Amino acid sequence: MKSGTWDDAILAEHRAYLREESARTALDELVRAAIEMRDYEAQPGWHGEMRDFGYYDSASGERPFAFIVNRQDLLFYVRTAELRRVAGGFDALKRQFPTASENSRGEWTVRIATKADAERLNALLFSHPASSAALESNIPDGITREDVLGAIKRLDAGETHQFAESVKYDLVYDGRRYAPKAVVGLAAERLAGRKLGPYDFKGGEESKCFRILRQLQFQIEPKPGGTGAIDAEMGQVRSDPTAAGGMFEEIIAGQSAATRKLVVATLIDSIRYLKESYPDRWVLTLHPQYVRLIAGMVLCLQFRKNGDASALLLKELAPAPLREDGGEYQHAPGCIEVSMSIDDLVAQFDRLRAAHRLAMAVCAETHAGTGGHRQAHSPGLVTYLERQSEHPVQQNGQPPLPGDVDQDPAVQSDREIFSRTDIGPAQKQTLVNARRGQGLFRERVISLEGRCRVTGVDLVDHLRASHIKPWKDSTDQEKLDGNNGLLLCPNIDHLFDQGYISFTDVGDLLVSKQCPAALIKAWVIDPSMNVGPFRVAQRPYLAYHRTHVLKE
Repeated sequence: MKSGTWDDAILAEHRAYLREESARTALDELVRAAIEMRDYEAQPGWHGEMRDFGYYDSASGERPFAFIVNRQDLLFYVRTAELRRVAGGFDALKRQFPTASENSRGEWTVRIATKADAERLNALLFSHPASSAALESNIPDGITREDVLGAIKRLDAGETHQFAESVKYDLVYDGRRYAPKAVVGLAAERLAGRKLGPYDFKGGEESKCFRILRQLQFQIEPKPGGTGAIDAEMGQVRSDPTAAGGMFEEIIAGQSAATRKLVVATLIDSIRYLKESYPDRWVLTLHPQYVRLIAGMVLCLQFRKNGDASALLLKELAPAPLREDGGEYQHAPGCIEVSMSIDDLVAQFDRLRAAHRLAMAVCAETHAGTGGHRQAHSPGLVTYLERQSEHPVQQNGQPPLPGDVDQDPAVQSDREIFSRTDIGPAQKQTLVNARRGQGLFRERVISLEGRCRVTGVDLVDHLRASHIKPWKDSTDQEKLDGNNGLLLCPNIDHLFDQGYISFTDVGDLLVSKQCPAALIKAWVIDPSMNVGPFRVAQRPYLAYHRTHVLKE
């Protein structure tokens, strides 16, 4: 069935992206079948820059399957935690599809290029009679009311199990709520000889799991507020600050009080940045299992109920080491997605903030819309977070947080580049790279210079590409001109950048009177040295450096 945030426009974009008509018919067949399935909620969307289509289990809220839309075909994924859902396992998948493989994350993938491929995959995963029968038969007959009461008692005692919290329905007993599948999974142990897991059987209306519980006179009710992804009440929850706040607090309930406070501060910090800079290009989506901040079409920040978190960062500023989950994004050029625990992310957010904000700017600048995400926006949660924060979100005039990294002139320069409307995203990234002495500018300087003129070091990996005429004072053309650069060792780059040294056109070293003599001596710099004549094209830049940068 279609999810509550289904967007026909996104699906149309995905289809148009395919070059081969055979691949388009394959897409049509997978989508047609997905819409007809009662056990899954289908959703076209984006994962970073990737055109994505997900299958969400209606009962558990998990996403066992998804596929990526490439130019020539569809790359279908079976998620690692869901492999048991494939009847016959990997061997069965490989027999049907020679392209089937296992990636580095343990996921199974298969390429779908034709309608026939899609039909075979649908038959194997979703409509194979043996698969459905096998799932039903995994729950043994003969479960008694005493078995169920015993399972409830074990859950009350805190017994561990593999089931996630239910998404749409609860078993209600003695005023308390329980995940129906978790109850049946434990209740079946006496007869099955083991605890059943989440992928041994299905939940939801008309499932054997629900039939058993109802036959034994147990009450199953929709979760308060309609927490299913397609329930109409979700719109009311997202709009109401109290209801949205309650759902949000459930998502982060497993965290410490200090971490919960930091989660609020992190979200408010990111929302305020987007609201001030790109007021019409962001949404905050709320789901019983997660809260997500979207800029443009890209997921930029996420906190999940299972304790996981992710953030999008500008790769050039991302601290190392961080676990990288994404590649180069079409809708977020130069950005990466990193994943970690909620506690780890908020604890180190201060050092991630600059890279995160610039990544959001890239997303907002690159894509003007928010697609189907807009339907899941939660203004109620924004209001709730404002009330919890000492720094409410305002449209204009919001003072920065103490120590806000956007006060760093370098970061401010990057933000100014990304806010420009006269150039495209690729040019923006090129200019930002040039400011950092990277990318095209660095390559040009290396080809022209090749070594540090002062020390003679030619190991370019250890040299900096430094602008002669400062980047902030240069035109776009000058920012990228290799003649406006020198390759310098870090210590020499510091002196040159701060105006303690410069050069004449013929290569004589100029040392400012303000340069500490002890520094020149310690770094073994000869004040009378000549580094060789400069090219004609470099000399106007050197003249500017001597006039405007070199200290008297």
